[in-house]
Amino acid sequence: MVRQPKKAGDQRLVDREAKLVFDDAAQRLKVESTRDSLDATYVDVTKVIFEQTEHMRGCNEGAFWTNVATTLVPGGGLAAMAVAAHRVTDYLCYLEIRQKDGSSVPYVMEVGKDSIEAAKVKLNAWFAGRTVDPPEATGQELDRKQLKELGSKHRAKAMKQPRAMPEVQPDKALVVMVARTPSARLAGKGTQIKLHANDRMADVNTNGTWAFAYLDPGEYSLVAQAGNASGLQMTLEACREY
Repeated sequence: MVRQPKKAGDQRLVDREAKLVFDDAAQRLKVESTRDSLDATYVDVTKVIFEQTEHMRGCNEGAFWTNVATTLVPGGGLAAMAVAAHRVTDYLCYLEIRQKDGSSVPYVMEVGKDSIEAAKVKLNAWFAGRTVDPPEATGQELDRKQLKELGSKHRAKAMKQPRAMPEVQPDKALVVMVARTPSARLAGKGTQIKLHANDRMADVNTNGTWAFAYLDPGEYSLVAQAGNASGLQMTLEACREY
């Protein structure tokens, strides 16, 4: 899968199926997709970052009929809801591609669990010294009722127009939160996803959007909260992004 804007000029994020191709003979890395495909020389891939994250499996909670092998099954929606309660691991791969003018553009892929190790071997081999594989930080499930600002009300409007990426500030830590969406039609809609930083609201997202906050350096309990809550204990440093 590739994670891309919903359409040109629209910053809401959606996933699209894609095919990853290593053309060793021509020294080219290709990602073939229905839109915004990638075709870059190996030498122009300046950075590769691997990241492992988790999300709760999405579902349509109003569906009590499920289409199984083209046959409608009554009550199948209940089974889908049970499956939806499970965590799913995502294997992300962020690429930076050098352009002719010397600038770089980002490209984000999600590699399937059956292919991620093979992809890592290949990427590490060809882009040695340009790959980063940080240790996984796993959020801990928390009781959302313990959040001091659980009931706080906020307005969140998705900005469809392009906006500049946030810049790192010398005296602040930059925290960016991305909320994936299970389908394109939900982008910019649905339940708010809130980021709590030491019991204070830091930012608010909706499906398929990203937001950011500047926080003072120090020790933090960072909690993402929607229907459930999951948190990390982190030390945030000035002039760094998370």
